[in-house]
Amino acid sequence: RKDADQTGIGTSATDISGLGVTVAVGQRIRFRAYLLVRTSATGIGGMTSVNGPAASPVSFQVFEWTSATVRAAGAMRTAFDQFVTRTAGPGATTVLYEIRGFTKFSAAGTFDVRAKAESGGTVSVLEGSWLEYDLQ
Repeated sequence: RKDADQTGIGTSATDISGLGVTVAVGQRIRFRAYLLVRTSATGIGGMTSVNGPAASPVSFQVFEWTSATVRAAGAMRTAFDQFVTRTAGPGATTVLYEIRGFTKFSAAGTFDVRAKAESGGTVSVLEGSWLEYDLQ
């Protein structure tokens, strides 16, 4: 769970502090991340994904907001660090993004939730965002 806001996330994929977990070779993870998100303007999209060590299969779905009142359809992703370009976001309104999925790791490392902004703006992931997971 995030205990502080993480602001100023730019156009590079950035790990969200407090929302990562160490994984081992052969472990499976089932996860859900809930992110409280704001963007620097309504014309700036906030994009989210996950990243980790080598894994197969990778399968997750992301629900993001393209305004303060419109949630985009959940895009299915099949590789780490896949972001769907969003050209609009919630601006100063706090909205809840959701990422859910599963994978099996073939290498050890850290599984992380990530965010980035569409060009020219920033994203903030706020205190209270959390990652719940089941490692097997």
